[in-house]
Amino acid sequence: MKQVELLQEILDTLKQDPIVWKNFQAFPESYKQIRVGFIDGARKRPEEFEKRLRYFIKMTGKNKRFGMVQ
Repeated sequence: MKQVELLQEILDTLKQDPIVWKNFQAFPESYKQIRVGFIDGARKRPEEFEKRLRYFIKMTGKNKRFGMVQ
């Protein structure tokens, strides 16, 4: 898979929940890039990848950012 396809896979997962997707779209572009990159960085470690993705979905569903000073 190409890098773009891998990132699209993450975005498609976010789109499965309308609230998560709506909240994600409202986040600043820089935050979205950092979070998606962080998740994708664990791609070769499937358990860590899933853990990061699940946590990101959970926090995004609550409309909360994490991993930075707000």
